[in-house]
Amino acid sequence: MMNRIPCPLCGSYQHRIFWRSESYPAIGGKVVPPECSPRIPWLPLELALCDHCQHIYQSQPPDERELDAFYEGSYVSANPSPALGGTPPRGLEIFLRAILEATGSTRGRAMEIGAYDGYFLHRLVQEGWQAVGYEPSKMGEIGRDFFNVDIHRDFYRPGKSSEVWDLVVSRYVFEHLSSPVEMLRGVWSELSAEGWLALEVPDMQSRLEVGVLGCFAHEHISYFVSSTLCSLVEAAGFTVRKLSNSRDGLMVVAQKAGRHSETPPGREAAPAGNNAALVRQFLDRREQQKSAFARELNLWDGPRNYYVYGGDSHTTDLLVERWLPASQIEMILDDDPAKQGRVAAGFSIPVVRRDRLPPPGRGLLILSAFGHHDKLYDNVAAWRAEGGTVMRFYPECRLVRPE
Repeated sequence: MMNRIPCPLCGSYQHRIFWRSESYPAIGGKVVPPECSPRIPWLPLELALCDHCQHIYQSQPPDERELDAFYEGSYVSANPSPALGGTPPRGLEIFLRAILEATGSTRGRAMEIGAYDGYFLHRLVQEGWQAVGYEPSKMGEIGRDFFNVDIHRDFYRPGKSSEVWDLVVSRYVFEHLSSPVEMLRGVWSELSAEGWLALEVPDMQSRLEVGVLGCFAHEHISYFVSSTLCSLVEAAGFTVRKLSNSRDGLMVVAQKAGRHSETPPGREAAPAGNNAALVRQFLDRREQQKSAFARELNLWDGPRNYYVYGGDSHTTDLLVERWLPASQIEMILDDDPAKQGRVAAGFSIPVVRRDRLPPPGRGLLILSAFGHHDKLYDNVAAWRAEGGTVMRFYPECRLVRPE
């Protein structure tokens, strides 16, 4: 049973629901083994804006036991895994460089919450840190063997070990947590004096401004912008040293300060930022994009066969919101080996390598991504040069015919 929850940041039940899908495939990694797709439940997905602290969050998430079982099973990240032959995420080195610039010559004990395939842990070790990670999914075992790093296949829980850390890092984890403030206060208690914290989460501000498809998912409880991420770390007793956002993510590097506050963020003073205006902009922009997509699709005069390039949340929303008939999509292309051979969750459309793309003239190729959109366009340059037509989403929905 799905019950509405209070705001994960301030605990208030006062909110405004601004986006809802009555039926959305649950849960998580947007591609699954073929045998799993028919068993995926379809649940409501509901997003709210907190009246007290302006935090954007999922107000009716699945039961935590469902989420835990999912992460321990077949979770596949949106980012290709180097342990499986993929390219490291482009924002990873930026994140690492920000940590090294903040910590200077300091080296010591580091811990990563959500180590996934172990690549970032591997980079920390290369830079001189003694590093250990926690990762509940099967990718942790794969990464541990591939990179020869210390990964426990388990959820991290404060107080589980007696270690004292000089650095705690976490990439794309805190948006998944139902109690992020409580978790960070636990991290604070395990850090050495003046120890460091580095977090990276999806940057919702850039996505909401553009009206991106694929913004929301059952496994993401919180949707952070700069102001609410700062509120989170400061409430847990940290001082922000660096904050930046881009399509690659929203990143904060902070240092342990004095005692953490016992008051939830957003209750002592007026909330920072104006996320209500951001939500309005998102809804308006999404409608504009949908109208433009329909207009451009009508200009396509070739066979009504469609190929989608990009096997993640963007494509799931494209199908759920019926911008395109799922029955007319022959295949989904993706460059991540971990996704190939799987199917779109809830739709059973096969995910294949890019070299399986049929010759130009047999169908329309739709580029379905946000952060990697330009890269996908460049990746099919040869196909386009041979006469292939593509549909772009960003910066505007546009049918691009061969020159």
